[in-house]
Amino acid sequence: MERRRASLLEELAALGPDQLTFRPGPESWSPRDVLEHLVLVEEAVQRYAGKRPSPQPRAATARAGLKLRIILIYFRLGARIQAPTRAVLPAGAGSLEDLRTRWDQARRGLATLLEGETAADRRRPLLRHPVTGWLTPAQSLTFIEAHIAHHRRQIGRIRALPGFPPAPPPPR
Repeated sequence: MERRRASLLEELAALGPDQLTFRPGPESWSPRDVLEHLVLVEEAVQRYAGKRPSPQPRAATARAGLKLRIILIYFRLGARIQAPTRAVLPAGAGSLEDLRTRWDQARRGLATLLEGETAADRRRPLLRHPVTGWLTPAQSLTFIEAHIAHHRRQIGRIRALPGFPPAPPPPR
């Protein structure tokens, strides 16, 4: 998961300002918007992970696991999926460095929470995804990793579109 994240940040850091903000259409996201979305999702995960409920009935967590597998298939197929809540829609705020800093903070917060987990905690739901329902810590991390990969492919599609700005000339 960390390698995917680092690789994505390296890829975005190599883009010029026009490339980072290129939108294929008025309702489309730019590569910078995609990054902001990823940051917003992980900030939400970190924020809500501290408000965990008691263990859910086994049937509820089994249903969530099944729904997660369906989402993962959609991700692998490259299907477009609408963000399930407005809270994770990019607003166009923040530079690449600001977003990297926020992502680092969200990651550290989640890592701190998970490092103190007991075996019983690992069976308790961590995150209530708006589509799947309650996910365990392992399922939550699986979702985050697949989510990054899904959006990295989206950035690749954006970069391959006609009209994507050329790379800026190297400094002299």
